[in-house]
Parts: sequence; C-alpha cells; structure tokens
Amino acid sequence: MKTLNRSRLHALLLTFPWLFLCQCDDLSAKGPEPSYEGCASDENWITLDNALKSASAQVDPEQAPIFTEPTSDAFLASDIAAVFRFAPSKSSAGQRDGNVTCPQYQPQHHGGLSPLHLPEVTGTVFDLHVRIDGSDVYRVLTTRQFAGIPLATWRTWTGKTLTVTLYRSHFQKNEIVSGPFRSAPLSVSIK
Repeated sequence: MKTLNRSRLHALLLTFPWLFLCQCDDLSAKGPEPSYEGCASDENWITLDNALKSASAQVDPEQAPIFTEPTSDAFLASDIAAVFRFAPSKSSAGQRDGNVTCPQYQPQHHGGLSPLHLPEVTGTVFDLHVRIDGSDVYRVLTTRQFAGIPLATWRTWTGKTLTVTLYRSHFQKNEIVSGPFRSAPLSVSIK
C-alpha cells in the first residue's frame, strides 16, 4: 500500500474543505462582488442575480423603487462621496434603516459540516447598479434606504456620467417573494 507523503497530505487537507465542504454557489461566474450594507449578504446577491438573469425584473410604476436624492441629471462634486437615497415606491416612504433586522455578526450553522452562514434575510433588499458608458462599474446590496460609494472610487469617475438603477425585492428567508422591481434609471454627472 502506498503512503501519502507529508506535502501531498497537507495539500489534500487544505484542498478538501474548499472542494467538498463548501455548499455555496460558485461566485466567480457572477462578476465583481458588490458591496454589502445593512443585513444584505452574498446569498442575497446570488438570489438577485439569478432573478435578474431570468429577466424577472418587473417595471411597474406603482411598485418600483424611487430615488429621493440626488435628482436625475444632477451634477455632483467629485470631492464629496455620494450617498444615494431612495424609497420602496411612490406610495411608500419606508424606513430609513429598512425593515430588516439581523444578528449580522452571529453566523449560523445549517447542519453537519457545512460552513457558517449569515442569518437569513426577511424583508426588503435593494440592489443598486452603477454603470458608465454601458458597463457595470459598481454595485451595492443593502437593506437600508440609502447606499454610499467610497470617495476613492467616486473620484475615479470625475468627468463621467453615471446611470444608476435600483432594484427592490422582498425576501422571505433569503428567497424572493416579491419583485425584483426596477426603478427608472437615474443619470448623474460627476464634476
């Protein structure tokens, strides 16, 4: 019987958990990972991406989220980090910090040898997409009704016009039960 040398055993032990224990989807095929704010997590990202790829995003003026700040066609300074503020729909002001509560820093086991997961999200998740010249450049998933862009990133877009789109979905235990609803695109220029 052949014995494993130490380096092969070490490689097997290091590789084994990543190949066999991780029950997460392959995130590498989904593009650059978004920023997460509030209670949003990578599991919401996977669910939203699957819904958006299946063309299930709905354009319903009554259900669509709306931007409250900044206004469309605004010129924004490049030396002040932008914060986008929004509401769930024209008829609902919602709550500034959203309607999701989470013990965010208390990961949970879902049985057996599975990896730790953040708690399941129940409530509204917003998905903010930023595009320049037709290409996605930034994305934020949040359960709050505002999302910021880091100043260092914001400054790199000086002289550009951004197209910002917002999606709103209602989740029940990490599954979409309503939406995603797509906002009208917001156009802002950075000076």
